[in-house]
Amino acid sequence: MDFKDIKRGFLEDKVSLISLIIILFIGFFAIYAPIIANNKPFLIYTDSRVIYLDFLDSATSTLEVISRSIKDNKPIDKKFIKWAVYCFDEAIDFMDYSGKEIPKFDDFNLNAYVKNKDIKKIDDAVSILKTLNDVPLKKRFFTPLFNSLTFLDYFIMILPLVFFLLRKFYKKVLKKEIRTFRTILYSLILTTIFSSIVSIIKVDFPYYNYKNLIKTSNSIAFFPIIPYGENENIITESKQVPTFLLKNKSKDQHFHLLGTDTNGRDVLTRMIYGARISMSIGFIAVGIAVIIGIIVGAAAGYYGGWVDIFISRFMEIVICFPVFFLILSIMAFLRPNIFNVMVVIGLTGWPSVARLVRGEFLRLREFDFVKAAKALGATDLRIIIRHILPNGITPVLVSATFGIAGAVLLEAGLSFLGFGVPQPTASWGDILNNGRDDIYGAWHLTLFPGIAIFLTVTGFNLIGEKLRDLLDPRKR
Repeated sequence: MDFKDIKRGFLEDKVSLISLIIILFIGFFAIYAPIIANNKPFLIYTDSRVIYLDFLDSATSTLEVISRSIKDNKPIDKKFIKWAVYCFDEAIDFMDYSGKEIPKFDDFNLNAYVKNKDIKKIDDAVSILKTLNDVPLKKRFFTPLFNSLTFLDYFIMILPLVFFLLRKFYKKVLKKEIRTFRTILYSLILTTIFSSIVSIIKVDFPYYNYKNLIKTSNSIAFFPIIPYGENENIITESKQVPTFLLKNKSKDQHFHLLGTDTNGRDVLTRMIYGARISMSIGFIAVGIAVIIGIIVGAAAGYYGGWVDIFISRFMEIVICFPVFFLILSIMAFLRPNIFNVMVVIGLTGWPSVARLVRGEFLRLREFDFVKAAKALGATDLRIIIRHILPNGITPVLVSATFGIAGAVLLEAGLSFLGFGVPQPTASWGDILNNGRDDIYGAWHLTLFPGIAIFLTVTGFNLIGEKLRDLLDPRKR
């Protein structure tokens, strides 16, 4: 069965199709969370003196430190010089030369001055910069949001686009099909290269309260559709129900579609960022479990004998442990962070995958194509990877879908108990925990994350059941 048959199967089943749409919808918000909900604008056109003075002061103080280091014969970090040049150039570009006479720095070359130890020119520049606080300014464009994104943000957001465009390119331009594995490999390579370039050339832009900055200056800004940050708190609006249900609204009332938590943070924003955490933990934790399960299960099923006996008994021991309490015990000794949560869930979830792989290998190793590969002199590793595994991977894919649902639910439970993702990182379980002291007064802190967890877990389970039916030859 190929991808078209699976697609047709989902289209014919409305329940499975709705589940798939819900998961894709949640996945979209998880992937593009930083550009959907953020308190930094995509673009700001401003002549704010606050920003100008920050650049000016940073350039002045950094140049003074560089000058002292040269005098004391101390080494100077190249990153330090780069930062001084950046702040210096940004401050100069702010100055409006059309009116008041302003000193120009066309020939200012800091790298050359540092190399030649030309302290006088550096000190002269510092003296001039200190007199430029009140010069007239011109408006400039900045992109604070894009400058704040990390390599991982760019990678996650660009990867699906590259994958989609690559398939379209092969199909429409080259007029041929490309295998899914190759598409994924090429997409990973291209996305890594692009994200690395962007991360290298961009410079971190200082953070400001852009909403207040716009009010106090003649600026224009374009914010995301939800103009709140993940941890932006408005204390005066803490623990508010959804704004459209408020009876008495103040003049400065902000609009919060799903209300705010006890710290005044927008619940919808934290729900969106929580989706990123839940999806990341679900896929990565299950990925770890699948990799370990395939390796262990393949060894047990292919070699059999004492290897199979030893691995099977070990799997039975691990399965006997109550997973949730085992994770709680492990997390008690580890520093709570998202990576530990992923690894711990992955390391405790592999036995079910290993048992499936073991069963498939025990069945497939007796087939003629495996015996033919052995007769031709193929190594055990080649037979396992190239011949048996592709024919026995189907149950693993179905199990992985159910595993993602379990990992999402497990992470929510851990965060609810305080053992999961640490504060202030947004998590559905943490939002539930935030509202447990006042369930009736802050009902929205229980209702909305509860619905998100229910839809995600149910959606993955229904998708897994549909995949199991579609990939089962007995039901085909």
